[in-house]
Formats: sequence, C-alpha cells, structure tokens
Amino acid sequence: MRRHIHADVRLCALYEFKLGHSVNVALNNLIRAYGANVLSAHTLQNWYRRFRRGDESLKREKRKSPIDESELKRLIEENPRIRMADLTRHFGVSNKSIRHHITSIAQGEFRIYIRTKTVGSILLQFSFMIE
Repeated sequence: MRRHIHADVRLCALYEFKLGHSVNVALNNLIRAYGANVLSAHTLQNWYRRFRRGDESLKREKRKSPIDESELKRLIEENPRIRMADLTRHFGVSNKSIRHHITSIAQGEFRIYIRTKTVGSILLQFSFMIE
C-alpha cells in the first residue's frame, strides 16, 4: 500500500523535471533517495503532466468524493446506531472511506465510538456535543 507523497518528494520531482530528466530517470533518483515505495511511475507521470501544463504548485489535488458529508452526517444523526455496512452500501465505498469522512466531519463536534464484530458488522455510536 502506497502512502501519500509528501511535499519534499513533490519538490524533488519538480527539481527533476526542471533538470529535464525523464520520468524514468527521476523515478530512479527518487527511489535511491527515499526507498522503493516512494511513489509509482504513474503518480510521477501525473506530476510531470501538471508541470508541463505550467502548474508548479506542489499542493495535492483533492479528488471528488462520492460521499456527500452533509448526507453522511444526516444519516448518522437520524440513526446513531446505523451499521457501517449500511453506510458503505449506501455510498458505494469502502469502510475506510466512510471512516475517513466521519473523522473529517467530526472536527471536535462529536466523539466516535466504534465497536467491531457486532453481529458481523461495525456499529457507530455518536455522542454529539451541543454548545
């Protein structure tokens, strides 16, 4: 499993691009510096494509998510004991994606309690903090 590419690796990729190095040469240099799992050739090709378009910003582009966080929050508020399997089926995404979005919308508003293996599924319980 590949980790997110950190800003220092993206900066090195831009440096390699400005030197005129090909994707393959740049990838080999990055692997020597950061290790074999630093990034894939496909990811580096995407960065090079951005650089060629003139976009030298090193910020990651956010992907469009199939999860509408306001809808996710509404579903959980309506049924605090909703099963993770129901949420994954509703949005058509993995458990990991649902958990990521729950954490994202939480931001101190509520605490999350996760219980595993409850009749073969995961139950989420929310304790909302009202101010």
